[in-house]
Amino acid sequence: KKLLRTLVIVFIVVTLIISGTAVISGYTRENLKSNSYISFSELNNNPLVTNILLIGTDDSDGSASRSDTMLMVSLDYIHGKIKLTSFLRDCRVEIPSTGKQMKLNAACVYGGPQLVCDTIEYNFRVDNMRTFRQRKVVTALLSKMKRSSPLTLLRAVKDIMPLIQTDLNAFEIALLAYKAGFAALFFEIQQMKIPEDNMMTTGYVGSQWVEIPDLDACRKGLYEFIYKNSTAQSSDS
Repeated sequence: KKLLRTLVIVFIVVTLIISGTAVISGYTRENLKSNSYISFSELNNNPLVTNILLIGTDDSDGSASRSDTMLMVSLDYIHGKIKLTSFLRDCRVEIPSTGKQMKLNAACVYGGPQLVCDTIEYNFRVDNMRTFRQRKVVTALLSKMKRSSPLTLLRAVKDIMPLIQTDLNAFEIALLAYKAGFAALFFEIQQMKIPEDNMMTTGYVGSQWVEIPDLDACRKGLYEFIYKNSTAQSSDS
């Protein structure tokens, strides 16, 4: 019991140091508003499941850009799992601010991270916290975290944070770092994509190749994956 207690204390201290480094290393704070296109009561959520939406963009030239990567990381404390959901960028959905059907990654052009979050919530009915970055990268980072020394993690955090935009404040980052650190050490990692192959049809709309989702199937599959103990692909594949 004394050894376990010591390990827990060490883990908490290291996590707080790393999260503190993340805060002072500098990141861009971007406040996002509540979704005005759908009511909160229509969204699936559970207080024991934390969803973080990571968005990877290439806007190095300062211009508006499409989101190449949209990944939701779900920390499921009910079943002890980290669940990674990739939203396919060529998925054709309604961009709520325009009322038009477009590729999902176009939302970033029309309204930045705010509209990406709003569009995913609007179409797939899942409640998100927000942030930024990609599937294999996140899986690799979680795997490396288990093998890395605290000093290595501190260096990585210091390099990564200036590239991050988030609507989380310093306290929320520290709390999330603690939760994610615990989950990365002890939770199983699973992943899926939305839409899965059996949840969509593909073809051309005009000159664009798109994936047309069965939204009812996507919503049901996503709900069961995130909030239930459904089986999913291993992160090792």
